[in-house]
Amino acid sequence: MGNKSSRPQASAASAPMAPSPSGARPTAPSPSDALAQGQVQKAFANDHGDWDSVFESLSSHHYVQEKYGQMLEDLTNAERKVLQARTLVPLQAAAFAKKPASLLAKRSGVLNGYRDFAEKKNIPWRTDAAQLEQRGVAVWEAERAAKKRKLVMPPYYE
Repeated sequence: MGNKSSRPQASAASAPMAPSPSGARPTAPSPSDALAQGQVQKAFANDHGDWDSVFESLSSHHYVQEKYGQMLEDLTNAERKVLQARTLVPLQAAAFAKKPASLLAKRSGVLNGYRDFAEKKNIPWRTDAAQLEQRGVAVWEAERAAKKRKLVMPPYYE
């Protein structure tokens, strides 16, 4: 599960430089990029609950400890977080499956949160979306078909 490579991991300071929009020379990530990272997660953090304690409670159960205690102790923080998500996400998915209207409301709320965030950053998301919508689905599909790569499958995949 973890990275067992003997190569040292790249730090944020030694991360590869991103190409500039003009494609001329690579540019270093700006300090604001580092500050922006994780802001969306923080914005929606109040909506998630204390899943760490739920997973901790589950993983400290005597049966889980008997069967998986050593493995749980050997996990890195990142591996533990991935296991936590893979364990608890199906629970959340099952809860939403029982209440389909709440999932639509939650998705709508999250999408509107992204849209509001974009508008605050002077990205005219709603205006652009309205202009695209006015052109119609037929225009959209024609443009998409023109840009779509043709995929030819070999006969043995059919």
